[in-house]
Amino acid sequence: MIEIFDQRFEHLPSGFEVELESLSLESATYNYVWHDEDHEFRYTRIRFRPDELVRYVDAMRALDKFYSARASGLNNEAALDRVGSKEIRARVRAYNEWATGNDHLEQLYCPRHSLCGHLICLIWDPQQLATDRMSVVDDLAGPRTHGGKSFTVEVIFLP
Repeated sequence: MIEIFDQRFEHLPSGFEVELESLSLESATYNYVWHDEDHEFRYTRIRFRPDELVRYVDAMRALDKFYSARASGLNNEAALDRVGSKEIRARVRAYNEWATGNDHLEQLYCPRHSLCGHLICLIWDPQQLATDRMSVVDDLAGPRTHGGKSFTVEVIFLP
């Protein structure tokens, strides 16, 4: 459970909670992104614009409602009906149609499809949209010491 952006999210997987916290503090999220010039994936900070933050939080509210309905025992389709946004429901159903028609049944009701295409690209393939809003932060993950104590920062991958 996390309270952020004046919202209470009770059923989101922890990876989404981490993203919401990062967006709340920095208006940015972090992901491994392919960098052509380096020929490798690099841990990268991706800045969001205010309108993108609003759309992302709306999608997370819808996703939280979906997971809440699933937790109460509803099946996927009935849980999707609980999502207040017609646009998000339509997006998920359209993707499910594509997934079914292309034999990708494991991707039905995939959380990322509550996001619009622009935000999907921004989070999972940002080079298509946002090279001016990306900065590499390679030293973010790995072993650390603080006050003589050792700990490890883990990088969380979203589903």
